[in-house]
Amino acid sequence: MLTFNNIYRPLTARPFLADSSYREYRPCVTLAPYVSCYWTEGDYIPAGGSESGRTGQNQRGSGQEVLVIPDTCMDIIVKVNHTRQQLTGYLCGIQDKPFTTGTQQNTDRISSFAIRFPFWAASFFISINLKEACNQTMVLEALGGEWGRLFEPFFYLTKMEERIRLVEAFLLKKLDAANENPTLLNSIHLIL
Repeated sequence: MLTFNNIYRPLTARPFLADSSYREYRPCVTLAPYVSCYWTEGDYIPAGGSESGRTGQNQRGSGQEVLVIPDTCMDIIVKVNHTRQQLTGYLCGIQDKPFTTGTQQNTDRISSFAIRFPFWAASFFISINLKEACNQTMVLEALGGEWGRLFEPFFYLTKMEERIRLVEAFLLKKLDAANENPTLLNSIHLIL
């Protein structure tokens, strides 16, 4: 089992976004060396679409700029638009320079869920040339249909624990099928 996560933990910063709508969740023990965290913005529409009983805030397209600072990680980010029943996702590759991104102003109810992979782990789960993802965002469909199908149940999974369980079952299956390259892993260990 890899233990890189015990040696190196990327620091992420969220300037301009110091509110309670952003949360991070730790992965299970088996995935901890491969997944830095799951993170969310916004809460979830309760079953039946009712807004009663809501304990947090839903993210709305506010037009607010977000400063993205390089952190040696790759994120798969999924946005669930509960108002329009649309799901969009993308891979945000490793960045080597900061940039800003914003959301469009609208009144739609939107929640986000993301998987943050440290630089050494993305290749276990994503079968694309990761060099092509450097300083890029790629639509989720470019990663293969299985990634898009993974997140479809997010429309009716209203609890974070349910979403994480679904994602972790998928990631564990992919990890079981992954081939480790000992030379690469030894090199990463020396670098860290």
